[in-house]
Amino acid sequence: MKKWFALLLVLMMLLTVSSCAFAQSQGILYRVTGGKNEMVVLGSIHIGSPEMYPLGDSITQALEAADTVVYECDTESAQALQATMQLMSYSVGESLREHISDETYELLKDTARETGYPLGMFLAYKPWAVVSLLSLETTAAEMGTQDIAQAMELGVEQQIALLTMEKEVRYLETAQEQLEMMDGFSAELQEYMLQTSCNAILYPDMISEADASLSLWPHWWADGDADAFAQNYWQGFELDPKPELMQEYHDKLLVQRNHRMAEGLHQMLESDEEHSYFVTVGLLHLVLPQESILYDLEQMGYGIEKIMN
Repeated sequence: MKKWFALLLVLMMLLTVSSCAFAQSQGILYRVTGGKNEMVVLGSIHIGSPEMYPLGDSITQALEAADTVVYECDTESAQALQATMQLMSYSVGESLREHISDETYELLKDTARETGYPLGMFLAYKPWAVVSLLSLETTAAEMGTQDIAQAMELGVEQQIALLTMEKEVRYLETAQEQLEMMDGFSAELQEYMLQTSCNAILYPDMISEADASLSLWPHWWADGDADAFAQNYWQGFELDPKPELMQEYHDKLLVQRNHRMAEGLHQMLESDEEHSYFVTVGLLHLVLPQESILYDLEQMGYGIEKIMN
């Protein structure tokens, strides 16, 4: 924790010295009105760059005013770690090799050689779990960066956590709920996700335009350009060669979880226990018209206001 805090201080000092080069970030920030309690919701991206900082006044003031910080999912508790190990791994005697095609298996072997991971480690996990294990390499390929560690450190959720260490923390999902959602993907979708991840690592020059634009995400976030994220998402959706699998992915990863998280926020908004909430969730849960947490809250009768500096 001290190391993270020191890194943040260094970053903030550099940004202060270079204030002429960096404007304050707008972020993807909304206020929810009409409930008993106050709430702002910030869209998070899990990778970042220095251009996203310092955070704009609207974000920092909302952080200061909040007494409770709400995150999408608990990933660090003992219960979360236990659920992760139980759901990611196959039973003793069972292997990934039995659940994927020869073509996908060859891709996985090549990916193991490319990344340096032992093939045997991959074979102990389910396809969606291997995709999670490869996510850093996949993100690096799509961003076109070699310093993915710094990009992850500068992700929105990580930075918000550093600035709110003394505040009460709540979650909209348990790790069990999130992992069961991924474990519930069809076998066809899981294998397709694995193929896509391996190809992104092995053949970065063939990454689609929609995926390659990942490097623009920090810029869009700093500008508060919610529409750019939505357009980019739908572009990838429409161009994907497996639209039926993309629809399953969309429904389970976004739509169904949007409903569950909106209901959780509704309960916080109407709680008799007075609080001021600062909520941070993945921004794709916020920016898709009529398929977002914010849309669900509007349907419940709440007002939604986009906040700009």
